[in-house]
This record gives sequence, C-alpha cells and structure tokens, in this order.
Amino acid sequence: EETPDLLEESLLAMNAELDTIEEKPAYEKLAMVIIQRRQQGIYTTDDDENNCNGVDIDNCSDHNRNNYFWTGNDKSDLAEFGLRFLRCELFDAQKAAVRFIKYLEMIDTIYGPKVLYRYPLPIPHLTDFTKDELAVLKMGYYQLLPFRDRSGRRVQISISNNKTSDGMPEKTRYKIFSYLWITCSNELETQRRGLVNVAFIQPPDVVVAVESAATAAVNDDDYETNNQQTQQSFHKSRSAIHAAVGN
Repeated sequence: EETPDLLEESLLAMNAELDTIEEKPAYEKLAMVIIQRRQQGIYTTDDDENNCNGVDIDNCSDHNRNNYFWTGNDKSDLAEFGLRFLRCELFDAQKAAVRFIKYLEMIDTIYGPKVLYRYPLPIPHLTDFTKDELAVLKMGYYQLLPFRDRSGRRVQISISNNKTSDGMPEKTRYKIFSYLWITCSNELETQRRGLVNVAFIQPPDVVVAVESAATAAVNDDDYETNNQQTQQSFHKSRSAIHAAVGN
C-alpha cells in the first residue's frame, strides 16, 4: 500500500542512490539545467525549447547538484515523475535510480537535448516525430489497445514482418516504442499494474510456404495435400514465435 511516508522516504532514498552513481552524463546535463532554472526563479516557455530552454549549460554552476530533483513527496511534477520509476521497481530505490539514469540516457540518445531539457518533464511528444516517422506510427504496426487485460495492464500489439524488421529505421522503431510506453506511464493505474506486449511475428519462410503451395496446386488432390502442408508449417511457426511478454 502506498502511504505518504512510503512515498516520502522512497524519493529521498532514490536521491541518495542517484548520488552514488558515477557515470550519468545525461543526468548531469539535466541537473545543471534544473539548478539554473531554480536559481533564476523563472520557468521558461515552449519557445525556448530549441535552444535548450534558454540555459547556458557550459556556464551553469555546479553548486548544490546533489538532491536537486526532489526533496521528498512535494507533489511537484518532478516528484511525481520520480514515483513512476519507484513504482516500476516496487519501491526499490537502488533499482529505480538505475532505471531513471538509463531513461535519461535513452531520451538524450534518441530524441536529443530538446526533449531532455523539456519543461516540466523530459518526455517526448508527437511533435518530436518527423513526417516520415509519423507516417510509420500511423500504419498501426505498434499500437495500444483501448482496454486492459484481466490484471489491469495496458495492452500493446506489435506486428512484425518484412516491412517492420527490414524496412523500418532502427531509430524510428525505438522512438515509437518509447513514446507508447512513456505515454502509458502517464496513467497512475499503468504505473501500478504495468503493460503487456503481445507480438505477432510473421517470418519470411511462412509467406514463401503459402505462396509456393498456392503455385504448386494443379488439381484438387494436389491442392489438398499442399494446403495441409502449408497449414502445418504456418501453425508450427506461429506457435514457436508467438509471444506474450509482460512487465
């Protein structure tokens, strides 16, 4: 059960764990941005996003860099954001801190400083996708279903075939997955229950088997024989690779 004391103590413990991690470049960069904002006592607008929210990172002070994200459960956007990672790791502060560091590194790598320094939270928006990337997203190979499973988890469908495995840029796939997952995490129920991903994978040999069987069928007997062989190869392949993976 999430009590006020648990949330308060967990955030403070996560702060302490964050301080012990040495390699955290994205975290350090975001830290300097947040510190300077607080020192200036201002909040920047969306118009400043293209120049890192108006913050001169190179000249930013290192003062008070520890424990800058949250001072406990103060109901701020940053504190609520930290609770997402704690819930994901069942309030294990050490694991939550590592996950938070990795998240910021991922955001910096995939989306760049515009999203990393975004106010109030470093989360992507649809406006961060190019026209081509949006076109791929709208094709529906990766999508969230409008309902939950019996355990209350959000359900994502992933369809994998030649178009998604060979024709889709790797960065586009990462951006789509991360956007869907982060969007899900905006919901408190999903933070607590998680998400299940159901993958439908169609390997090339199945497609070839179907086409070959249709071409080879020259009479009813041959068609029936080839159809049975095709069905057998399809079902075996599907049963071997059809996966339901849950967090």
